[in-house]
Amino acid sequence: MTTLGELEQLKQRLEQATIKRAHLYFILKEKRTASIPFTVYKTVHSPALSTAFFDMFKLSLDELIRHQVNIEPYDINMDSNESPQYIPLENVTHAPLINQPIINDATTEIFEYVDDDTIKKMWAYAVKVTFDDEHIIYYRKYSSGKILRPGIFNAIAYNGGRFTHVEENIFQIPNDVDAFSFNNEIVVLQPMNFERIFGYEELYETASQNALQQIAATHNYVNMVDLSTFVGTDGRKKRKLAAILNNGLIPQMGFDQICTTIQLYNLDIQINQATQEFTLTAKNAFLFLKALNDDYLRSEITANRYEISSKRRT
Repeated sequence: MTTLGELEQLKQRLEQATIKRAHLYFILKEKRTASIPFTVYKTVHSPALSTAFFDMFKLSLDELIRHQVNIEPYDINMDSNESPQYIPLENVTHAPLINQPIINDATTEIFEYVDDDTIKKMWAYAVKVTFDDEHIIYYRKYSSGKILRPGIFNAIAYNGGRFTHVEENIFQIPNDVDAFSFNNEIVVLQPMNFERIFGYEELYETASQNALQQIAATHNYVNMVDLSTFVGTDGRKKRKLAAILNNGLIPQMGFDQICTTIQLYNLDIQINQATQEFTLTAKNAFLFLKALNDDYLRSEITANRYEISSKRRT
């Protein structure tokens, strides 16, 4: 498990290294049906950009250390960015597809031709930071919206009191780091972006369908056609269903349990006591899923009741 002490040592090695460089890679997302969902391209860029990417990671690392927050094991129930998390690389299904072309990039294709199809597939970028005989890889979610293209955007540059028209593609690179590989683990700073980068959406698709099937087989308190429709393509609802399945809560959360939650927390879900059913709408479907995931808790000290966005079992 990655600790703050290890990150402080990493910072020292970065500062003391005699060889310091960083290299940018773009990650393109292929169609869902593709056998290999990601394609990684290396780039050719100036030494100044290498220094900038190196410093970008160091600043993010400094910020992480400064907050002195414990790094927790990765948990699907943690939705917020308040606490960094770690997950073994072997548990991230698509990590080898992204990392191997970066670590061993001798045969990795160079990113040199940008057309409409390429831009549509822009998914993320990664930077390999090398310091002496070590390296880390950091990742950032990306999209075609951050590319300014001549003829589509009227991009102009200002320099020395003069505006000029920009005739090349401009790639905006955010300063934030979503996650980074270190010590055979990935340290996660932005859980949602981390999951998108590494294709968790496909995993949640399967898990959500399994959860819906289990709800239908175990309970009859909601219209499953309606619930499936309201889940639809909503990634947040699919992730919540995956959490419900992971937590093994479906058999425990019967009509009485959810009914109590709805009443105690004044949830906007209509209850039919005669038929023992809940009436779901597009607006309250997520509230129902949160109730099913036991996301409404009472403080043992103050007796206050809370709707929580993240939780970790103690």
